[in-house]
Amino acid sequence: MQRLRRISQLGLANLVFPGANHTRLEHSLGVMHIVGRILARIKKDQRLNDNDILEAKAAALLHDIGHLPFSHVPEPLLALNSSIRKESQAENIKPSELLTTKIIQSDLMKSIFEILNKKSKTSHLDAKNVASQAVGNAPLNNPQRMFLGEISHGDFDADRMDYLMRDAHYSGCPLGTLDVERLVRATTVSKGSGGIKSLAMDIKGLHALESMIVARSVMYSVVYFHHAVRAANGMLLRAIHSKFKTNPLNLLRYDDHSLISYIRTDPEAGQFVEKLESRALFKTSVRLTTKDALNQPALMDFVNKANIGSVVADEGSINKKVRNDNRKHCIIDMPPIEIYSEIDFNIREILPKGEKVNPIRSYSSIAKGVEDDAELKWRGYVFGPQAEVKKVRETALDYLQSKGLSFNL
Repeated sequence: MQRLRRISQLGLANLVFPGANHTRLEHSLGVMHIVGRILARIKKDQRLNDNDILEAKAAALLHDIGHLPFSHVPEPLLALNSSIRKESQAENIKPSELLTTKIIQSDLMKSIFEILNKKSKTSHLDAKNVASQAVGNAPLNNPQRMFLGEISHGDFDADRMDYLMRDAHYSGCPLGTLDVERLVRATTVSKGSGGIKSLAMDIKGLHALESMIVARSVMYSVVYFHHAVRAANGMLLRAIHSKFKTNPLNLLRYDDHSLISYIRTDPEAGQFVEKLESRALFKTSVRLTTKDALNQPALMDFVNKANIGSVVADEGSINKKVRNDNRKHCIIDMPPIEIYSEIDFNIREILPKGEKVNPIRSYSSIAKGVEDDAELKWRGYVFGPQAEVKKVRETALDYLQSKGLSFNL
């Protein structure tokens, strides 16, 4: 947990938004606090005991413990490890979430839980229950209480509430604010098929939830996917890839500062570190939207099947044609084309005939509009050094065309 003090919440976003220096520890504490508030409000209705709440709060506190240095930046490397990739796919969780479950269920963490349990008359923390809830699943000893996992990791959760408020505050983006008080008061539980109890939002919180969905969309456009943030994070990822592509799990030994110190002296990684420390960021050579693609299915196939290994190989082919000097001149940044999953989050309405539960898309044209706009907001980039922007553009477009990707630019 103390390691999270030295892991930035937003990677290198502070090179663009200078105030964005907050850490994963602050965020984890905030998520635990919100989870505690929500559970305290629904405790009586759901017949929760103190240990139910304690385990859910522990899961919230530990939900990011598997993060690597600079948060999400190096995560693509984990998919290069075949055992991590296969196990995370089997569990239907992200590779970093797999690390979270393994850390929580480690012998060291179990020993900590045992100490806490011995010192408390009411505490009976179970590592498997906490790990399951930390990645959005029900506690193993009560699989029908799905909401206990969803509350800290789901389509709508305390995690999202905290990071949107925190990231908006520290980045200075006023459009990222939301009414967390209303969201906490309106969070409820609905009972579905098989008696599964899932998280839902009371109809009175609909407008607050709409604002949250819009805020998330805005934050992605303005902050998380800002072109300069993506360029900086892309440069850092290539530096880390050069040193950790064969052993990405070793990244857990480092925090932000120790990692930079380690890779700075490497000839290949050091060229990026030097540029990042002087903020000599790569510039946009090519900017793409889905509308620019002459063959959209080919674009979607390319970006959804790519991994950091294949992308770096593509970049290597372009680098040699730009300037064959063993330096990096090109970064391809084309993330998967996804939709916002919270559009499926349920709204609960109490009617004279009983409870009515439907996805928010049934109630909100705003939410549906955000979903429809998600693909339109996709941006792909090719970045290069300022002195080579034109050359990188020409070479990259020729190379992408050879891969079946043509664009009307």
